[in-house]
Amino acid sequence: MDDRYFICTSRLGLRRLEEQDITEGYLNWINDSDVTKFTDVGFFPQSRSDLFEFYESIKVRNDNLFLGIFWSDTDQHIGNVKLGPINWVHRYSSYSILIGDKDFWGKGICTEVTRAVCHHAFSALNLNRVHLGVVDKNEAAIRSYEKVGFTLEGKSRSYFFVDGEYHDNLNMALLKNEFMMQLDRQ
Repeated sequence: MDDRYFICTSRLGLRRLEEQDITEGYLNWINDSDVTKFTDVGFFPQSRSDLFEFYESIKVRNDNLFLGIFWSDTDQHIGNVKLGPINWVHRYSSYSILIGDKDFWGKGICTEVTRAVCHHAFSALNLNRVHLGVVDKNEAAIRSYEKVGFTLEGKSRSYFFVDGEYHDNLNMALLKNEFMMQLDRQ
């Protein structure tokens, strides 16, 4: 295990963001409509001070696990992942991920990070459920979540406005026992 990181996979390290991670590259992702197309951010220009403000607000919360995704060979920041808010009483959380560096799209990063964060959620945090929402047009993300074991629970119709059209939000979830059974089979 690489002690630079909180969670490690074979290619990636996940760790808490630090001030020096708020770079021009990170700012460029948030202002790139291709990167933020399927998210709730990116509709208004963001400044570096906006990112710092977000960073300051998230680092003091105890109901969110917000980590930067780093290519471990070079320690290059390529995206972020969030588990939260976490409901500690009912043992569930929401999940979201952003691969900001387009050079890392299509390389299985989303699946690898999602699997690692869900493992942490169910094993270390003892959560029972992780859920997410995904735009129905984001087929790559849907396939990735299905590989990890997420299943469709329903949809919110005409929820997102993407590329000039309304799209449904697919509500997907993964339960601890489903994830652990999947691990046992591997």
